[in-house]
Amino acid sequence: MFPGQKESAETLRIELTLGMRSISEVVAWADDVVARDQIPDSEILELATCGHSTEQEVCVLLDAVRGERVSARAAGRVLGTLRTSLAADPARGEEIARQIYEMALRGFLPEEEFGWEPYSLEDNFFLATCGYYGDHASAVRMLDDFLAKYEVRNAV
Repeated sequence: MFPGQKESAETLRIELTLGMRSISEVVAWADDVVARDQIPDSEILELATCGHSTEQEVCVLLDAVRGERVSARAAGRVLGTLRTSLAADPARGEEIARQIYEMALRGFLPEEEFGWEPYSLEDNFFLATCGYYGDHASAVRMLDDFLAKYEVRNAV
């Protein structure tokens, strides 16, 4: 088992759930781990052969990868990826805010660590679009501020 293996698996599980990664990317990650590990864990071997599995089955396998659970750090890595996407294309702000909302709904952003803000970021875009409060640029800034606060830089 490699250091950070569980964190990478958790990050991939979140990204797969949100549609940010494909099953083939998970298989490629597992293949890479198998190639580098002299005695890979059985869960990694199963992931390396799960190309025809369902998303739910792959998520169960990713969750079963051995190691210390580091959910908040894995979520922070996903937020770092989303921040990079936002910087590359601010027009995707509302979509990214929706993904953060989905992460919160699914329990990937626990309130005790991330607060309630993940539930309201998408609302900033709605209020700006309706002309009630702010504009798109201010909604993007608030989104970026949130992402900057919680991101963890270190891609899978």
